[in-house]
Amino acid sequence: MAIYTNNKNSNVLIFVKSDEVLICNSLISKENSEKCLYKIKCEEIPEGSKEVSSKSKESKSKQNNITSASVSNCGKFVCACDSSNLLHLWEYEKNIWKTLGTRSLVRKCQKVIFTNSCSNIILADRGGDVFDYSVLKNKESGRFLLGHISLILDIAVSNDDKYLATCDRDGKIKISCYPNSYNILNYCLGHEEFVSSVQFISLPEEKLLSTSGDGTIRLWQYEKPISELKCETLYENDIICNCCNIDCNNEAKRESGNPISENMVLSEKQILFSVRCVKYCNKYDLLAILFHMQSGIAIYQLDTTKNDFKFKQFISLDAPPLDAVFLNGGQLLILIKHETAALKHFDYNVAEQKFTAIVDESIFQGVKDIHLFFEKYQDMVSQDDFVSLFKRVYESNGNNDECPDEQNKKNKTD
Repeated sequence: MAIYTNNKNSNVLIFVKSDEVLICNSLISKENSEKCLYKIKCEEIPEGSKEVSSKSKESKSKQNNITSASVSNCGKFVCACDSSNLLHLWEYEKNIWKTLGTRSLVRKCQKVIFTNSCSNIILADRGGDVFDYSVLKNKESGRFLLGHISLILDIAVSNDDKYLATCDRDGKIKISCYPNSYNILNYCLGHEEFVSSVQFISLPEEKLLSTSGDGTIRLWQYEKPISELKCETLYENDIICNCCNIDCNNEAKRESGNPISENMVLSEKQILFSVRCVKYCNKYDLLAILFHMQSGIAIYQLDTTKNDFKFKQFISLDAPPLDAVFLNGGQLLILIKHETAALKHFDYNVAEQKFTAIVDESIFQGVKDIHLFFEKYQDMVSQDDFVSLFKRVYESNGNNDECPDEQNKKNKTD
């Protein structure tokens, strides 16, 4: 379950569950009464097709799920990757979404995006490799761009399509030239844990925003001379801690069912504020920070003149958020997995500089259909195995045992 949009605007939103995509072709508004929602599904490649891989055939008997999706800035193309190792591409033409092509992938996709020019699709798979696919030449295979020795968790492309940012489980952010990605521009190093998301944001000069499992968000000058402009430590914010019922001065108390292991490198308080991702609002320079384990979203404002983060608000929710998106007008949509509602809608009050919940959702065109799209979401399994991404400390038992990662590296070299 997720919401996807594009880098430039939110005129087209796509909502995902299982192997279905709900496309919203216009902003959710009171005035728009025309049909703007379209449902499409990831269709399997027909039997006998040359593009069917053995892995795709084996997965047909299993439940197919979309692993990542994206919509182009022009709003004309939508792509989605599924657990059958397929890349699907659709085009909007004459009020319908038609399938342009389906391509087979080597491995399952971790993240897929369009370039800002809408000419290419960039895809990172779960083997740590990144590929480039043409949109118009929709039958061609992907071209290898670069690889990480660790799991890539997110990718982003700069506004001019000159640079590609990739981040991984080992806490590294790599800035590569695009499309000649063998030319590495820089590394942004500083996060103590896995980097969960990266995003290029347009300021007077373009900067890179990153989030991590170490409970921080960071702003980078990614071009030479590279520098970390700001690091905001979220678990040190007393207001956020109080809203989450966490002792500001002491370590968080362990609760039953808490999936945190005893042998983590970070403190438990840091892990409790592990960041899932950050969403950026161009209109008001606002940041919506989503956590893995907290039932709420922290709102910050980015001071573009001082390159600083200013805390504004903590929005408490009934359950941890699955995803969120800012609309062009500054409104905030939040997707949660809860018995009462799948989608929360907040409006931004400029005078008070805070978000307020919109109670009567029925006045907005399309919201009812979005709720219906997720009507059976209570029965859906929402897997979030982020705990496995954390580094661990392995104590010696007297037999000079090595940690599994070190042992695996040794076995590869033997």
